Amino acid sequence: TATTTSEGLYSSSPSLQVYDACVWDFNSPFLWRILSQDIHDLYRDCVGSSTNHCEIAVGTGLFLERVLLETKKQKQQQL
Repeated sequence: TATTTSEGLYSSSPSLQVYDACVWDFNSPFLWRILSQDIHDLYRDCVGSSTNHCEIAVGTGLFLERVLLETKKQKQQQL
């Protein structure tokens, strides 16, 4: 199972939150010189309202999740 292998570390919520904080609150603005809002905007522009998106990369899916939630809220408001 995931908890008895090395992947268990990366599938627990606290670990992912620490990862996102390190990457997007420190590395992103200070090392890579890009704000997380800029990445979010890119995701929103590229993914849009599509639910047909394949994400192949290392990471937590933070921006994809945020964009899809944002799109879902917009659709609910239109109803």
